[in-house]
This record gives sequence, structure tokens and C-alpha cells, in this order.
Amino acid sequence: MEFAKRFPRELHEETTIDDDGHVNMRQRETNLNTINKIMTYFARSNTDCTSLLSGTAVKAVISYVTDYISKLGLKSYQAFASVFDVFDRNAEDLDGIGVDEYSTKKLMRQMVNSMSTKMEIGSPMACMYLLENPDHYPSHEFANFAWRTYVNFVKRYWIAQLDIPEGLKEEVPEDKIKIQNDRGTLVGASIVDDYALRPLIYSDLNLYEWIQCHQKKELNNSERESLLEARRHREEYLNDANDDDSDNDSFMSFIENDQDYSDCHSDAGSARSDSSTWTLADTDEVIVDKQSAQDKETRSVKHLFIGDHKQRDTHGVWCDFSRLDNIIPNFMGGAIPRSDRGDREYYCMTIMTIFKAWRAPSDLKDEESTWDQTFNEHVFTARQRELLGHFNLRFECNDARDDHYNTMKEKIKEGQANYTGKLPYDKD
Repeated sequence: MEFAKRFPRELHEETTIDDDGHVNMRQRETNLNTINKIMTYFARSNTDCTSLLSGTAVKAVISYVTDYISKLGLKSYQAFASVFDVFDRNAEDLDGIGVDEYSTKKLMRQMVNSMSTKMEIGSPMACMYLLENPDHYPSHEFANFAWRTYVNFVKRYWIAQLDIPEGLKEEVPEDKIKIQNDRGTLVGASIVDDYALRPLIYSDLNLYEWIQCHQKKELNNSERESLLEARRHREEYLNDANDDDSDNDSFMSFIENDQDYSDCHSDAGSARSDSSTWTLADTDEVIVDKQSAQDKETRSVKHLFIGDHKQRDTHGVWCDFSRLDNIIPNFMGGAIPRSDRGDREYYCMTIMTIFKAWRAPSDLKDEESTWDQTFNEHVFTARQRELLGHFNLRFECNDARDDHYNTMKEKIKEGQANYTGKLPYDKD
């Protein structure tokens, strides 16, 4: 028990502060916690309360509480053990007889209850899931971020540039591409292509911001028809090199009036602030859903992917910049590398991939520079520096938790060696 591990206590006649700032609370009883008489009186028993006056203890508690609240899934062996225990308890009922619908439901219910208990999910939370009600009411939401997919894409490119035999190059796992059925046609959807071939108006968005605010949606029939019509007019215009100025004005008027093209860029951020310098070849293709509302401000504006994107003709994308305030990327596939230990080059490559806008891996650094040099030369914003500090906080808390646990183990060993009386958790 964690409660028993804290005893016997180290005795201190008076409260003192060490040179490193650690506070040693007054402790005159080996088998009573470091607490005042008022707390003991109200609890009417010994307690496991303690004073968190050191950074190590505070970070350790943060780690414990975070793991408890996040409710990580059961390990595979724990899930199988729960199923085995249920079958073992009902062995007599299942032996030699067929399993009817009632017995099957009973077994499934017992398995779910057993797993819920091991996950420490309380009855109110389980009830919320069963009733399909929210189990929490947060001020922020999360967006899944498969960061390794992007980093591996960048890493494969730069490994291919190395002037060494193929057999000696590091192998990087290939990306998993999601296959989607688009009206009878199988299309490969890559999240890397979604970012690398994003609309021109969003060129200045880094990957972290892209995950926060972008939304992709399939075009409906009317939007596809509008797209084909706009492309036909565009192609006719570009192929007719002898058109006069009036024809040019007529085409641009069609773009503005039929698609509200100029309105689409009014609130789209600072990626393209000077629209007067654009050329027709530099602009994004835009779809405006005119059925959403008459008010232009409420219309759903979708920009199309550029280049050879597989879903350029079928999907649109737009960015809601208000999501930057309440959407948090949820890093999937493991924690990002540590900044204070491990492979420094891999850490710098990961951070640059996340926080520097790019379309190709070659945009992230020069061939002559290392990732560490590129990282040190890059100017991060105040918000990005704050996030970098948050990234390492988890590792600091886990280190503090491990140090705190190891320190307690050492104190237990020392206390048991020096204590001659009977400990409260000793067996007879």
C-alpha cells in the first residue's frame, strides 16, 4: 500500500529548510503522518495527506493525476485476464450445455463490468457512456495529430539525399494511406498530401496550426457542377491569347459574381495580404455554397487542393481561425522526442516539421545545414516557445514521479533497517 510505504517517518524536532530549499516539516511520531493536530482531529484517524512543498513532489502528483484522469486503455494482458476470469467463474454453468442468448448477454455484461472496474471507471461515467451523454464539459476540444506520419515523410526524403549505398541507409516505415470509395472509384487519401498540397491562401500555416483549424469536406453535386463550369471558363480564357481587355474584364467579373471570389479571401488570415499582386495562375480555385445563406458572411467557402492531389476534384478545405483558441492537437503514435536527451537531430527535425510552414521537405532546411543548426537559427514565436516548454513538461513530471518513488523506496529500506518496533503493515 502507498499509505504504508510512507512509514516509519523521519523525525524532525523543528521545521527546517535545507540549502536546496526543501522543507522538512516538524515530525515527532514515526507512525503518524506529517500533518498538524487539527487535521488529525477532523479526520479522526491517521491519514495519507502530505505537504507538497518541493518541485519533485508537485510534478510527481501532476503525473499521477494526469494518468488517472486520462483513463488510458487496458493493456492486452489485462483485457484477456478479465475475459478469462469471467469464463472461469461461470465454468460450471457453461460446461456441457449450449449457450443461449440470455447467458451470452450475461457473460458480455460481466466482461464489460470487469474491464470497467480495472480501468477505474466509476458508475456515473459508465452511465454517461451508456446513455450517450457527454462525460465531461471542456472548454477545449482535441484534434488527432498523427505527427510521426509527417516526420517520417520528411525523414525519408533527407535519407534519400545521402550519398551512401542503399543497403546502409536507415529504413523508415512507409506511410499508411487511407483508401476511400468515391462514387465507385478507389482514391488514396494521404494526410501528408492534404498539408503539402493545401490551397495557396493557407501557405503560411505551419503544421500545428493546420491541424488546429483545417476542415475537409466532400463536395456535393451542385458544387462539383460549379467547379466544372468555372474550370471550363478558365481554360477557355487561358487558351485564347488574343482576347482583348474587355474579355478579360468579363471573365474576372464572372469569377467575382458567380463565385464571390474576392469575398473568399477577406477573412482568411495573413497568408495572402496583397491580393492586387496576384495573377490568375497563382489563385486558388474556390467553391462557395450559395445554398447555405443569403448573407455572404455565413456562406461556406471551400478552397480546393492544388497540384496532383488525389481529391482535388472531389473535396474542399477551409480553415476556421477561431479554432486556434480552443482546439488542441492530440499527438497520436507516442510522445514526441525529448529536448534534453536522446537524438538531438531527430528532435530538431520533428520540431521544425511541426512549427515551420512547408510544402516539400526541402523547404525545412538547407542541404549543408544540420537540423540542430536550422533549429537554432529559426525564429520561433512566443506561442511556439511556450508550446515547446509544455512538450517537455510531461517528461519532467515522469522523471519526478520516478525519482519520488525511488526516494521513497530508499527511505523504506533505511527505516526498516533502523526501526526496531513493529510497523503498522507488518504481518504477524
